[in-house]
Amino acid sequence: MNYVKKRTILNLLLCLCAAVIIAGCALSAESNLEWIDVNAYSLSTNPLPEFNAGWEASGHLSVAKDRDGFVHIDGIAYRSSGDTGSGMQLLRLQEEYRPGVTLEIPVVLRNVAGTYSSGYVRIDILGYIHGYEFGSAGYCYVYFSDIVFYGEN
Repeated sequence: MNYVKKRTILNLLLCLCAAVIIAGCALSAESNLEWIDVNAYSLSTNPLPEFNAGWEASGHLSVAKDRDGFVHIDGIAYRSSGDTGSGMQLLRLQEEYRPGVTLEIPVVLRNVAGTYSSGYVRIDILGYIHGYEFGSAGYCYVYFSDIVFYGEN
């Protein structure tokens, strides 16, 4: 084999190895998460994320912390009763899932008529998650699309 063919084959093998390593890292990072389904726990016996009165999970709302300390929140919260005023507390995270600084994270909102809008949630160092810019149109579904932040505690 000439030098060009050997070099091309070597480059292809290196690219293939790199692709396998990257894919393996991505899989191990995802499988490293231990999701906690908020619906699966009794709040009276487990100090897990607590919904504020009138809020609940719609389908699922899960919280996980990976081995690198990053917290992942995924799912939908639903306002089953009452108003959705600005600054309203949705839920509170357990201590180990709280950020070290107050965060403001954009979220998608949907009302019962199916109209979508945008707002944001504020997660403070005590683990309280408050909703903002929910408006007065009865936006009662809050979509947490794999929110990720570093958990300081």
